[in-house]
Amino acid sequence: MSNDVRGQDACAQQSIFMDWESVRTSLLDMANTADKFFPALQASGDYHKNFDSYTFFKWMVAVELTYPDFCKYLQQLKNEGKLHPPSEHDFWDEDNQKPSRKMILFIDNAPYHQSLQVQLSSKSKKDCALYLRGLGVKTIQFTRHTNGDERVHNVEVPEDGQEWQKNYPSADELREVTLKIILEKKPSLIQPPYAMLMESKKNGVWGNGTEGWVIRKSAPYVPNEVSVELKWADGKNFAALNSDGSGSARDVINMVRGRWYSNKTSCDSLFRHAENEMLRAINEDYEENEGPMHGQSILGIEGLPDEATLGLWMEKAGMNKDYDGTSYDTNDQLFSAEEEDG
Repeated sequence: MSNDVRGQDACAQQSIFMDWESVRTSLLDMANTADKFFPALQASGDYHKNFDSYTFFKWMVAVELTYPDFCKYLQQLKNEGKLHPPSEHDFWDEDNQKPSRKMILFIDNAPYHQSLQVQLSSKSKKDCALYLRGLGVKTIQFTRHTNGDERVHNVEVPEDGQEWQKNYPSADELREVTLKIILEKKPSLIQPPYAMLMESKKNGVWGNGTEGWVIRKSAPYVPNEVSVELKWADGKNFAALNSDGSGSARDVINMVRGRWYSNKTSCDSLFRHAENEMLRAINEDYEENEGPMHGQSILGIEGLPDEATLGLWMEKAGMNKDYDGTSYDTNDQLFSAEEEDG
């Protein structure tokens, strides 16, 4: 597949047709920094549409390469007594030349962070035909339930430029059978492409436990409760306020980088702000809605649910579980499928 197929709408196509092992190999000589910038695909509009599975995978490889150096740097600060705040635990295992802590990466629920199932949930019948043709599938079989009867149908995949029969199969039926076929041909796609990077850091490769690199996903629509969103907004707002629109892309990059790497907004203050916002929301819900949780600190919250109940809460909040979890349910607000007849 050509790298010219880019942007948020191309996430599923990239996931299906790219050779991710080859992509990773081609990136191993990149600079060891996760500070990456790239040209936008469009000059205006929602900048999220510039990101896709390929772009995010490249950044994750940058994280993979950078994390050991980051741990070495933190260990050096700790050894010199310059680490703030101080830590009782090491960051770098000198004897085994590896990070001594697992990395926990917080991301949101953007489509390019998700498994193929989530990405397909909003795709058109035309998109499904493109994926099936690309995989060499000429005929599909789907089951339709009507008035208690169950009937199996065989349908030819339309050629390029042609359409499916109207409502035969329906969009939902086609998405279901397309996902099934793709996973039969490429079962690894039950996980997002970057899962292969995380798999390679298990069992003591990073850290000392079974997991060396884990993903945690934030709840949608709560930017004041996610510290990285505050840091991101600070950099963007600073650049917007200090630019008259006549500068170059390099000028904007330098402004954002200068702000993020300055001491104007410290990360620990952003974490404290996010924690206070979470506590405010939790206790407000407890007082006004008789919510189950309350407390004065994140570590001391009372009323936390068991794992099963927490999983249901996460699904309702649109927080799909980690790539190695069991739930890939979609969020109706974020990834609602458009109604289709044809």
